[in-house]
Amino acid sequence: MLLLYRILILTLALASGYFDSTNTKIDFGLKVLGLRRITGDFGTVNGKAIISRSSQKQNFINITVLSGSVHNNSTYIENKIKSVDFLDRVAFPTIIFQSNSFEWTPQDDIIIVGPLTLHGVTKEIKWVARMVNSKETPLYELSYRVNTEINKSDFGITKGLPFISDKITLNIEIQALRPQG
Repeated sequence: MLLLYRILILTLALASGYFDSTNTKIDFGLKVLGLRRITGDFGTVNGKAIISRSSQKQNFINITVLSGSVHNNSTYIENKIKSVDFLDRVAFPTIIFQSNSFEWTPQDDIIIVGPLTLHGVTKEIKWVARMVNSKETPLYELSYRVNTEINKSDFGITKGLPFISDKITLNIEIQALRPQG
């Protein structure tokens, strides 16, 4: 299984609600034998989202990633990640997250909970999104960083254990338009 470890960049166009697929990117890193790091990305990420503190009951994030859209500099590694040993892109062509709840903390972090379906197994996960706007961030944009960890064995992916780490750390950066009105 691949270990998603680096950065997921999602540009959410909240006015329309659809991701900007041109600027949406998911990078991953894979540790083998605790030493070597293999990296790559997913080329196809689609979804829709609404994030608004004032309209919390309307908030949601739906993300669909095509598991066969994984890219790596090595054709061998790319094909191995797509194979039945790991993502099994033929049997499980999509990775899906759909939020069930959003909760704002006093620090304006957002706790996002919902089911993640990976390798045909659905398990509820929790993401904590932190606003990371800077002086350079335009007034019409919001930027969030999301961090969470999952174990690939929880999703039935056990090939390579213990040589390939079980822990997957997800780091997600979301750039969104501020809601109007």
